[in-house]
Amino acid sequence: MNWFTLDIYNFFYVVIAFLLFFGIGLLLYAFGHFIAPPFKKLPGKISSYACGEDIPGGEILFDYNLFMHIAIFFTVLDAVALLVATFAWRGSISIGIVYMLGVVISLFALLEIER
Repeated sequence: MNWFTLDIYNFFYVVIAFLLFFGIGLLLYAFGHFIAPPFKKLPGKISSYACGEDIPGGEILFDYNLFMHIAIFFTVLDAVALLVATFAWRGSISIGIVYMLGVVISLFALLEIER
């Protein structure tokens, strides 16, 4: 029997398991709501606090420049790792390693150009 086959009986067990665990999660959520103390809207609970100092209200702008560099670097290296694994599966790992080195060198060059 192939492990890819999914007949109706296995699908039925998957649905039953999902509903069972979903129900357990709902019961735990309801129990937590039941035992939690009621929320009282006090001024100290809804005000911002930073080491005893008042925080001036305002908008904070975040800089995602470094994050985008890391995200692009991770995405490209993840794709390269998949390609190297595919080359290794076919038996030609040296082509994959040369390709990976070329990609890493070009990524470092691109990151240096943007600075």
